[in-house]
Amino acid sequence: MKTEKIEWTEDLATGVILIDEQHQELFARIDKFMEVVQHQQKENELQEVIAFLEDYVFLHFDAEEEYMITTNYPQYDLHQSEHATFIKSLNDIKYQCDQGGDTDILVQTIQTYLVDWLVNHIQQTDQRFATFMKDRF
Repeated sequence: MKTEKIEWTEDLATGVILIDEQHQELFARIDKFMEVVQHQQKENELQEVIAFLEDYVFLHFDAEEEYMITTNYPQYDLHQSEHATFIKSLNDIKYQCDQGGDTDILVQTIQTYLVDWLVNHIQQTDQRFATFMKDRF
């Protein structure tokens, strides 16, 4: 299964520099993750990419949530629960990788649960928060 390269586009920019930089890094790492899975590279490389992605997701979500707490964002609970959903999906994918699942199915799962979720989350949920911040500060 061949998939297209996953790239950050300017229409995903929130205008919050730290958040945008972290989103760009997430896109780059998820793209690397898909490349490693697609080319069935060494298991240790796959584990390294997953470990980095896990750490980076927590770093990024913590940064966003800290902004929300600091600004008393009224939709914090909803936003935080969406982050929890993403983390669960990432953990499910990690489990599939650990079990040596079918590569095509794994790539499709990454595309559906990580990439599509991330794009939708940025375009909708993160943009609402960015607008709140811009209007308030």
